[in-house]
Formats: sequence, C-alpha cells, structure tokens
Amino acid sequence: MKHYLVAMAVFVLCISGMAQTRKAIRSDGTECPTLPCVIASVTLTDQSTAALRVPIFTPTSDGIFRISSYMTTSDGTVKRAYWELSLGWTDNLATRSALALDVFPNGVAGATQLQSTVAGQPLTYTVKPHGGGGGVGGMTYNLRLILEQLQ
Repeated sequence: MKHYLVAMAVFVLCISGMAQTRKAIRSDGTECPTLPCVIASVTLTDQSTAALRVPIFTPTSDGIFRISSYMTTSDGTVKRAYWELSLGWTDNLATRSALALDVFPNGVAGATQLQSTVAGQPLTYTVKPHGGGGGVGGMTYNLRLILEQLQ
C-alpha cells in the first residue's frame, strides 16, 4: 500500500509539473514564468467617444483567458444614458461577443469573464454609448481591463 501511495504522489507531482511547462507570451513579447499570467492591460480615462472592436491581445496559441474589467462614469445631463462594454473573441466554433458591463451616470461596475480563444484571433473590447435618443449628455467613462492567460 505504501508503494502505491508513493507512486501515486510521484505521478501527481509529475503531472502538475508538466502542466506548468507551457509558457504564456505577454503582449510585449516576454514569457511568463508560470500561469496564470497577466499578458495585457488597457487603461482609458475621461473618454467621451465609442471604441469599436479594439484588439486587446492576439494569442499565438489556443488558451483559456480571464478578462477583468472595471468601468466608472461621470455625471451627465441624460439620466437614462449609459456606456456599454462588450468583449469579443473567437473559440473553436465561432466568433463571439458578450456584454460585460452597463454603467449609468456617476456609476461604477466590474466583472470577470472567461474565454476559450483560438490562436491568431484577437480578444477585443467595444464601448458604446446609449442615450435613448438624447446622446450621453456629456457623460464620460474610465475603463480598466486586465487580461490573464490561465491555460
């Protein structure tokens, strides 16, 4: 029984070591020593215009990614207005887009999404204003995105 437990422990240690041999490449081209690894980030302040399908990072190999987003807005004159953040990626079946945040005047929101992405296809973000026909009334936004490769 002892030999079985020792053999099982060695096997588990070998497998976990093998899982850590894959390296992530950051957006600046440097390697991450271990996963998860922050590979890209975006910081925008005092923005007043839309940003459509902006690439965050294009992976060189298939992987699982986590995008953490944080968005704040200023006050505006149109109370029903808001800024919308959506994220885009391509998995092995289709190109996809998902709503991440809706942030109303003087608001704050944060979210985390996991995405399975294929190599060579960018992970993107889009920020769009919604104002119910009256624009956003001077409301601006700040955006912070952190992209980590998990696998």
